Amino acid sequence: MSQEDLRSSARVTIRFFVTTVNRALLPRMLSVAAALRGVLVVGNFFLQRPLWLLGTSLPQICVSELWLRSDSLDLSRKIVIMTPVVHLLMLPLLLSIAGGKDLEEKKGPFENTVLDVPEGTPVPYPMYQFQVTHPGVNSFRLSGEGQEDIKISNDGWLFLERPLDWSRDNHYIIKVEALAEDEVVEGPVYVTINVLDINNKAPAFEQNDYTAVVREHSAAGAAFTRVFATDEDDKETPNAHLRYSLVSQMPSTNHILLFQIDPSTGEISTTEEGEKETKGPREHPPKVPYEQNPFFSCVERAEIKRRNMDPMDDPDYILFVRVQDLGGESENALTGNTRVLIIVQQNLWVNPGPITVKENLGGIYPLTIGKVQSNEPEAVYSLVQKERELRFPFQISENGEILLTEPLDREDKDMYILVVFAKDVDNTEVDRPLEIIVLVEDVNDNAPVCEQEESVFEVQENEPVGSLIGQLMAHDDDQPETMNSHLTYTLLPEDPSTPNKVFSIDAATGRIQALSMLQRKEQKVYMLDVRVSDPGFTVDCKVVVKVIDVNNEKPEFEKNDYGSHTLAEDTPVGHTVVTIKAADADDPNSGSSLIEFHISAGDDDNVFAVETDGSGVGQVVMVK
Repeated sequence: MSQEDLRSSARVTIRFFVTTVNRALLPRMLSVAAALRGVLVVGNFFLQRPLWLLGTSLPQICVSELWLRSDSLDLSRKIVIMTPVVHLLMLPLLLSIAGGKDLEEKKGPFENTVLDVPEGTPVPYPMYQFQVTHPGVNSFRLSGEGQEDIKISNDGWLFLERPLDWSRDNHYIIKVEALAEDEVVEGPVYVTINVLDINNKAPAFEQNDYTAVVREHSAAGAAFTRVFATDEDDKETPNAHLRYSLVSQMPSTNHILLFQIDPSTGEISTTEEGEKETKGPREHPPKVPYEQNPFFSCVERAEIKRRNMDPMDDPDYILFVRVQDLGGESENALTGNTRVLIIVQQNLWVNPGPITVKENLGGIYPLTIGKVQSNEPEAVYSLVQKERELRFPFQISENGEILLTEPLDREDKDMYILVVFAKDVDNTEVDRPLEIIVLVEDVNDNAPVCEQEESVFEVQENEPVGSLIGQLMAHDDDQPETMNSHLTYTLLPEDPSTPNKVFSIDAATGRIQALSMLQRKEQKVYMLDVRVSDPGFTVDCKVVVKVIDVNNEKPEFEKNDYGSHTLAEDTPVGHTVVTIKAADADDPNSGSSLIEFHISAGDDDNVFAVETDGSGVGQVVMVK
């Protein structure tokens, strides 16, 4: 009976007469029946879903006969005896019918062949049929690897008798010889079978529970522990590409995660929130000594129990961690899970800065200005200056005390950055370096200073009351915007003295204003003394006020025309082209007679400029 006959049957009953039952074959047998639109009978059982109707007492099956009956084909008396050869031929046929697979695709010449077979393929599974040219070939012989799993039929069908396992062996090389009456007539040829991994191994963590200790306020992103998972699938495929993720954290206040996990490495660290929020326990001495507590024995027992308890019995945090294969990017990814029990320990390695030190501080040096303490009791401390300047008046003692070796002057340097290291005896850092800022606090050790020995201001006569005479400038080298550098201006008695005050000064800014209209004929010059004070020091500054006449005269050029001048093209910059002069009839040596020159036209490219000292003489020079 051909495959076409089987497929064209309206209804086919397939009956297997068995001695023992292999349950793994039952799904295949059912698929054959389904493909033939029939039912399957094993012994006296009609097999229909569910399969468990057969029970669990039939561990294996060995097909010995195949009985076929068709409603449309006269096959009721056709019983096929399942000899070993027929058995091997029929199962591929049935599998081919069930899967709709054309076995012609698996036939080929008798030559070296490479086959790719997924692991776990249901058996029996036909892989390849060799087509030989010698007419007398009636069998084949296999030798080499995997002969327990791989067989060949007399008609050249290479098939799996047992499923392959990639983790057991991912590569087979088999020698095949074609025989005629046990004599080799063709070959040998070699078949390479590559076992393809399928994603059938779930990733697993090395431990069901991990324990870890983290210091409070540990830097975000700095790993303090890691979890590790393995996958027995092929490491060169996505089947073993693992991705870690944090499922949940307990406790989780306001759903804020304090920890994070690197999806590629499994390293666990604190988040930015965790850096701020993780806090270790503190030792709090009892407010009442135990012996004075009326419940002394109960309190004492509770305290002893607390001190002796394994912290992992009551961790501060529990993290639930997942690992997924296929890079965690598929709904079919297999997963594994673990827990991480975390204890937060107090961090003794705390930055004591910023440290404030008053300048010119008295006392016996070196002075202790701060202290650090490593989490490692045997740590060795060292101290360097971040700026790498020559003067570095700091040291650190064996117990972590930071020492100042000499007085500081804020006017020289107002801040230092110290870098403290804690290392073990092998010079390995046991704590991350600390950058400690030392601020030099200002003290009032500088008196105000007048910017000019004598400040001279000019004012035209008849200027209205309140006119600005000028602003006295003074400074203080103490720290700006503090009381130590806050200056106050006071106008001392005027010279010459007058019944009414002529000037006033703004105490905060030093601006001097006129309290009356000044007349040159009454007084040409006023000599003023201004006292400038900070909270601890004073200085007197001299101010000269000159009353000049009104600027009512126009300056006049000495010539109306200074002629033409020819310049070579290589004339250098700075060359003086011509000297010009002008005069002013206003009061000489005053602002009213100050003369300035400007080029008003004819020099659009700004090639020339006029240089002058204000005395009425100017030089026209080339500037480019």
